Amino acid sequence: MVANNYVEVWHPVKCNSGTSSSCNLDANFPDETPRNASFSNPTIQAAILSVNHSFRVQNYSVGAPLGMLGIDGSLGQRYRGAVGTTSDGTVVTGYVKGLSVRPQAEVPLPAQVPRPGCFRVGDRGLEGNPEPLTVPLTSRARTRSTPLGCAAMTGTATSDARSERDLETAARRERMVDAAVELAVTGGYESVQMRDVAARAEVALGTLYRHFPSKDHLLLAALTEQATALRDRMAQRPPEGADAATRMADVLGRATRALARRPDLTAALVTALSSPETDTAPHKHEVETVLRAIMTTAIADADIADPDGVVRTLGYVWLAVLSAWVGGTLDTDEMAVDLTTAARLLLG
Repeated sequence: MVANNYVEVWHPVKCNSGTSSSCNLDANFPDETPRNASFSNPTIQAAILSVNHSFRVQNYSVGAPLGMLGIDGSLGQRYRGAVGTTSDGTVVTGYVKGLSVRPQAEVPLPAQVPRPGCFRVGDRGLEGNPEPLTVPLTSRARTRSTPLGCAAMTGTATSDARSERDLETAARRERMVDAAVELAVTGGYESVQMRDVAARAEVALGTLYRHFPSKDHLLLAALTEQATALRDRMAQRPPEGADAATRMADVLGRATRALARRPDLTAALVTALSSPETDTAPHKHEVETVLRAIMTTAIADADIADPDGVVRTLGYVWLAVLSAWVGGTLDTDEMAVDLTTAARLLLG
C-alpha cells in the first residue's frame, strides 16, 4: 500500500457539542454507509509506505481507547504519524501501535524503495531494524540519526550528510507541531505552553523558539497542515452538487465537520487565527490561501462575475461561524445551516 500523502486508518467519530468529551466513536459514519465492524484491536496486514507524509489514525485524539493497532508487515513514513493520545503513560484515546515485521523480501528492490521490515523507528523512517519489534505509543524515545540495522542509502557522503541534516530539521519541526496539537487536543489554546511543547517534542526551548516565536505560530503551522490535508482529500473526492451553491455548501460542510471532530483543537486553531500578533500575518495568509483554494474547487466551472470576491467573503463568514461555534453560541447543525445559507445568498 503506497500513498503520496497520508495513509489513514478509518476512525469515524461524532461530537454532540463543542467539547472533545462529547465525541464518541460513530460506527455509522458516514451516514450513507452504515458499518458495524469493531474498531478494537485491529490488525492491518500490509506493507505500507507514505511517501511525503504519515501513517496515522483519523480523529485519533477523541473517543475511547481502542487497544492495540497491529501492523503485520512493514511501515515506511516520512513523518511520525499519530495513532492515539496518552496521559502519564496511559492511552486515553485511539491506539497503541504494534508492529510485527515479516521476513525481508527475497526479490531485490531498488535502493530507493524501503524493503519490508526496513524502517527507522520514529519520524522519517525508511531505514531501520529488520527484526520484529513493537513500538509502543507511550515511548517517546526516537532514533534520530543512526539506522537500526539496514544498509545506508546510496549517494555521496556530502549529499547524504546534507540530506540527513535537512531531514532532521524537518523531523524536529514536525515533532514540535505534533506536540502543540497533542496539547491543544486535550486542553485547548491555554494548554499550549512553549515549555511543555519543547519537553513533549524533546527539543531545547531555544530550538523551539528559533522555529516558532510564539504558540500562535505553532498553531498556525498546524492549521496549515490540516488545511493542506483537507485540500488533498477534496482533490480525491471533489465536491458534489448540480450547481455552484450546492457544491460550495458541500465543501464548507465537509470542512466544518472535520474541524468539529476535535473541538478543543479547533478552538485553539481559531484563536490563533484570530490573534492580533502582526508577525503572524504571513502564516495566516498561507492558511487563507489554502482554504480559498479549497473553496475555489466548488465554483471552478461556474459563471460568476466575481469568483474571488465570493470566495473571500465566504472565507470571512466561515471564520465567523467557527468563532461562534467555539464560543458556544452555535452548535454543529446550526453552523451547517448558516454556511449553506451564505453559499445560497452569494451564489444563487
